[in-house]
Amino acid sequence: MISAIILAAGASVRMGKPKALLTIEGETFLQRIVRTLRSARVTETIIVLGSQAEEIQGTLQWFEGRVVINSFWQTGQLSSLITGVQALESETTHGCLVCPVDHPLFSHSVIVDLLQGFWTSGKNIIIPVYNGKRGHPVIFGKSLFPALHSASQEKGAKEVVHTHRDEILEVTVQEGGVLVNIDTPEQYQAVLRSKERD
Repeated sequence: MISAIILAAGASVRMGKPKALLTIEGETFLQRIVRTLRSARVTETIIVLGSQAEEIQGTLQWFEGRVVINSFWQTGQLSSLITGVQALESETTHGCLVCPVDHPLFSHSVIVDLLQGFWTSGKNIIIPVYNGKRGHPVIFGKSLFPALHSASQEKGAKEVVHTHRDEILEVTVQEGGVLVNIDTPEQYQAVLRSKERD
C-alpha cells in the first residue's frame, strides 16, 4: 500500500490566505486533491497542517483521513513531510505519495501511472515528468524514510532525490498539471482563467 501525505502547513505569505482553502471549480485545493487520490484508490491519506491550522481544520468535516499538526512548520516543508511519515499508521505501507497542497491539478491517471511505476520498477523515487520537466506528486519508498529523516532542512527532500539518483524512475505523463505550482495570486488567477476556457 502507498499512503498519501498532503503538505498544507506553509504560511501562504505570498498568497495572503491559506492555499488549502482556495477553490477551483467549486472545490478547495484540499478537496480536489483528496478526491483525486480517492479516485485512484489511495486508501490512506494524511493532511499535515501548521500555519493557520485551526482555521483550515475547521473546514475539514468532510475529510475521513487523519489530520496531524506540524509544530515546526516554520523550519520548512521537510519537517511537514517527516511529520506525515511519522503519522503513517499502517505497517503495510510501502511508501508515501507526497502531495504539496499548492500543486492540486494532477489527475487520477497520473497517480495510477506513478503507482504502477512504483510496483513494477523496484525503484523508490517515482517522479512524474511532462515535457522533460519533473513535477509533483512524488512517491518515496519506505526504505528511504530514514534518509528523509536525516536530510537537511535547508535542502529538504531534494537532497534525498539527489543522493539516491539510482533509485529514481521518471514516469512520462501527458498532463502539464504536474508542473503547476500555485504560489501567488497571479498564478491562481491564471489557473482560474485557464479553467474558464476549458
